[in-house]
Parts: sequence; C-alpha cells; structure tokens
Amino acid sequence: MTLLDGPLNAGVEGVTVVGPREHHIYQPLLSHVAGGTAKASQATRPQADVMPDRVTLLRDAVASVESETSSVVLASGRRVGYEHLIVCPGIEQDWDSTPGMRAALSTPSAASSYEIGLADKTSRLLRDLRGCTAVFVQAPEPASFAGAVQKLMYLACEYWRSRGLLDSIRDVLVLPDASPLGIPEIDEELERRIADYGIEVRRESRLSDVLPEAKTAVISAPADSDSGAGSGSEPERIPYDALIVEPLQRAPEWIAEAGLAGASSREDSERGFVEVDPRTLQHRRFANVWALGDVAVSRSQRSGGALRKQTKTLAEN
Repeated sequence: MTLLDGPLNAGVEGVTVVGPREHHIYQPLLSHVAGGTAKASQATRPQADVMPDRVTLLRDAVASVESETSSVVLASGRRVGYEHLIVCPGIEQDWDSTPGMRAALSTPSAASSYEIGLADKTSRLLRDLRGCTAVFVQAPEPASFAGAVQKLMYLACEYWRSRGLLDSIRDVLVLPDASPLGIPEIDEELERRIADYGIEVRRESRLSDVLPEAKTAVISAPADSDSGAGSGSEPERIPYDALIVEPLQRAPEWIAEAGLAGASSREDSERGFVEVDPRTLQHRRFANVWALGDVAVSRSQRSGGALRKQTKTLAEN
C-alpha cells in the first residue's frame, strides 16, 4: 500500500509505503529456490533496505480504506490521509480451501514454492527422491503467476536426468486448463519439454483433496473434460512421495469492504479485485485511487513481468 501525499522526482514528494513485513521476499526467485538453483538467503532482505531514498516506511497493515474521505485506517488504529492512493497488497494464499492441504504441508512429503520456508523444503524433498512419484499442482486463476510450479518441475526433471534417475520417477502435472500456460507460442515449447521428460499431465483438473496420512492426492476433473483424470467420473487418487502445490488464491477481503472491487457480475476469477482502467491503472470510480500488481483487474497475467510494465504505466499517469 503506497500513499502519495505531495508533488518525487517527476514532481512527486512525500511517499509513504504501508506494509506489515519485517523482511522483503523476492517472490520470483522462490521457484528457483524450490528447484535447487538458488538459496533461500538470496531471496530475502530487511524491508527497510529495499526502500528508496525519501520514502517513509510504516510497518503496519491496512484494516480499511475510506475512499470518500481519502484516508486509510491501519491495524494499529492509526488513520492516514492521502492525496493519491496506490493499492498493491498482492494476493492472498488460501491454504485451507483444499481439504487436507495444510495438514499435508506439515508432513515431510508435501511442499510449495509460494512461501520461502516451503520453497527450501521443496528443494530438499525433490533432491532426495529415488524411484517414486512426484505430483505437481498448478493453481487455477486467480493466482500470482500460476505456472511457477512448472519452473521447478523442469529444473527437477533436468536434475534427475543428469543423475540417471528420471526414468525411475513418475512425474505427474495437474493443470487447471487444457494447455500449460494459455500462450500458444510458449505452450508449444512447454509441450515439447513435457513429452521429453515423460511427464504425465492431468488437464482441466483440480486438486480437490489431500489425504496426508495415506500420502494420496485426489484429482477431480469437470464432467465434460478429456483431461485423463476421470473425465467426470470418480476422482482419481494418486499416491505420492512428493506433492508440490500452488495454493488456491484470492483477493484480500478488505478490497471489497472498501468498495474498491469491481461489479459482482464480473467473472469469478476477478471478483474482489480492484477495478481499474487497464490502460492507466486508475480506479474507475475514484480518481485518486490507483492499483497495480496481483490485486488489479487488468488484461495482464498476474506476474512479475506484468508488474514491471504496470509500474511505468502508473507512474506516467
């Protein structure tokens, strides 16, 4: 959450960043930590160390936004007024929506790249696999770069191949859609990689349940799907030795409570997110409110690559 309360370099001064974290985590690096090509220590720094000069950091969380009075209420009870408000809290990971997932993550056999501790766990888990089954689950939209799990999966496959282990490991990828990323040029190359590594794919499918004691992933598919995961019949149960998951994700609840979300008729994947003009990133109803990153409804995929473009657009406008 950023508050701009005056005319910085290009005419703006008095920038305040509101954020509760003591440490900044560079999220794009976590898939490389999970894939064994980076260290967890490389992905984190003290939050104060990444603040630009002349920017004030308030270590607090946003409780609510009062757009009509141009003010923000913080978790501490403090109220802060703003001239312009940039809403960028990211997206929330919903570990509890999939039954059994949180319990599974407390076992040695399940992990994720979406939290720094779990990413480090993922690296160790995949490195030590021998002659067993690894299941990788990609999250459906909305998600912060759904598909990051594929990065670490390909890194793991290359590692296993280099050590003569690939043929002894059953590798299963669960996709929410028919193709890996939905971008034809990229999908073509990814499909070649999937075939080359011998990865089994469950398309248009979801992780509907995890049975941690039985080390079993329950995979469901729509009734009209040809995913190979049952095609509408009984869910498929896949015993696993390693389960690597992207969690379901959602917008922070206070976005809708503050009246910043789009219309309820919008497609499910965009409900609860900040309604902006995708050309300018300005809120459609509040002229001094802006949004970027995972929380904004734009035409871009929720990813670091999109965010870099958005920051330039927002600054210019």
